[in-house]
Amino acid sequence: MLTRWKSRQSLTFDSAHSHLDRLDIGVALASLALIGAIVLVLLHGDRVGISVRRFVPQGLASSQSAIQIAFDEAIDPESVVGKLSLMPETEGTLSVSGNQLEWRPKGALRQGQTYTVRLAEGVRAQNGRLLLQAHEWQFRVRAPQVVFMAPVDHPIQNLFMIDPNAPDSQPQQLTFSELGVLSYDVSPDGSRIVYSELGDQRTAHLRLYDLRTNSTLTLLECRTAACTTPVWRPDGNMVAFERSELNLDTGAGPGAPRIWLVDVNTGIPRPLFADNQRLGYSPRWSPDGKLLASYDANVGGIVLFNFADNTERVIRTPQGEVGYFSADGRWLFFPKILQLAGTTRYVAHFVLVDVQSELLVQRDLTPDSDPNNDVELAWLPDSRRLIVTRRPPNITTMQGAQLHLLDLETGEATPLVTEPDYSNGQVAVSPDGAQLAFQRFALGQSGARPQIWLYDLTTGDLRLLANNATMPRWLP
Repeated sequence: MLTRWKSRQSLTFDSAHSHLDRLDIGVALASLALIGAIVLVLLHGDRVGISVRRFVPQGLASSQSAIQIAFDEAIDPESVVGKLSLMPETEGTLSVSGNQLEWRPKGALRQGQTYTVRLAEGVRAQNGRLLLQAHEWQFRVRAPQVVFMAPVDHPIQNLFMIDPNAPDSQPQQLTFSELGVLSYDVSPDGSRIVYSELGDQRTAHLRLYDLRTNSTLTLLECRTAACTTPVWRPDGNMVAFERSELNLDTGAGPGAPRIWLVDVNTGIPRPLFADNQRLGYSPRWSPDGKLLASYDANVGGIVLFNFADNTERVIRTPQGEVGYFSADGRWLFFPKILQLAGTTRYVAHFVLVDVQSELLVQRDLTPDSDPNNDVELAWLPDSRRLIVTRRPPNITTMQGAQLHLLDLETGEATPLVTEPDYSNGQVAVSPDGAQLAFQRFALGQSGARPQIWLYDLTTGDLRLLANNATMPRWLP
C-alpha cells in the first residue's frame, strides 16, 4: 500500500513538474520574442535615422542668402563640423540652434553663379540618431531686384517685383492683399519681406512673404491695434515696428504710436521700453543691430536705445524726423529748418551725428548760407558719399527736387538728374552702390502718376522701370 501510494505521488509530482517546465519555456520564449521585437525596432530606428525636413534656398536666391536646413530632431552642434560644403568654395559662418542649421556667407555670393550645397551623412541628433544619407541640392544667385508698391491711383496697393537689368521684363505681383499693403521692408539677406497689411476696423497686421518658397505667413496679428512701419534688424531675427492702439472698445480713437519689437523666430512681441507711457515712431536700426533710433515727441528728440546695456541717449531736434545710419555705423542724419540770413525764406538742411562719439558730436552737411532746400538723403555703401534730393532756390517757379551726389569730405554736390519738369525722391541705392531706384513725378502734366526710374551712376543711363508705382526698395 505504501509502495503504490509512493508511486502515485511520484507520478503526480513528475506530471506537475513537466507542466511547470513547459510554462517556463513558454514565458521564456515570449520574453525572448519581446526582446527581439524591441531590438528590431531599435535597429529599424537606427536604419531610418534623422531626416531633413526643410532646406533653403532653392531655385533662384539672393546674393546675401543664408543656407538653412531644418531637421526633424534637435542636432548636436559638434557633429555638424565639416559636414556642410558649398561649391564653388565660399567663406562663411556656421551655427546650430535646436533643429536648425544655418550657414551665412561672409561676403556676397556671385551673381549668376550656380552653387551646389552638400550635407554629408553622419550629422547626429541629440538622442544619438544619425543622418544616414547625404543631402545635396543646387541654387542659382539672381541679380538684385527692385520691389515697389502699386497701383498708386488705387486705394488698395500690393507689392510687386521687377528685374531692373531686363529692359523688357514685366513686374511680378508678390502680395494679393484684399485691403492693401501699408508699408514694408526687405530683409538684409533678401529672402523675406515683412509688410503691414490693413485689416478690419483699421487694424493692421504684420505678414512675412518668403521669396524662397513664395509663401506668406502671419508674423503678428494685431487685433486691437495698427502695427505699421516694420524694419528688419540686420541679422534678420527681429523686426521693430510702430504700434498704435485703436481703442475699439471705448471709441476714443487711435492712440499715439509706440515702438515694439517682434521675434521673427517665435512671433513673440514686446514693447521697446518697459514704461508703457513711452512714445515713439520711425524706428531705425544701426548696421550692427546694437542701436535702435526712434523719435519721441515727449522727449523732444531722437532716442538712441543701446541693447548692450539698455541705456538711452537723446539727440535734441524739434523736427520730428529720423534719418538713417551710414553703412559703417558712425553717422546718423536728421533734418533742421533754418531761415536764410537777410531773407524771409526758410530752407531744410541736414545734420550728421557721430553716434560713436561720447558727446554725439554734430556737423552740418551744408553751410547755413546755402540757399538750396534739401529734401531727402540716402547713403552710398562706402559711407563717404550720399545722394541728396535737392530743390533749387527758385522762388519764381515751382521746381521739383533733383538728385545730386554729395561728397562727405569736401561737401561738393555733383548734379545727377536735373530736369525741372520732374520731381524726384524716395531714392534707394543698390547693394553695390552702382544704381539708384527712385520715384519720379512729372509736374504740370494732367493725369500724371508717380513712376519708378533707374539711374546708373557709372554710365548716367536713366530709364523707366514701372509706371503708377511708389516706394522702391532693393532686393539684394
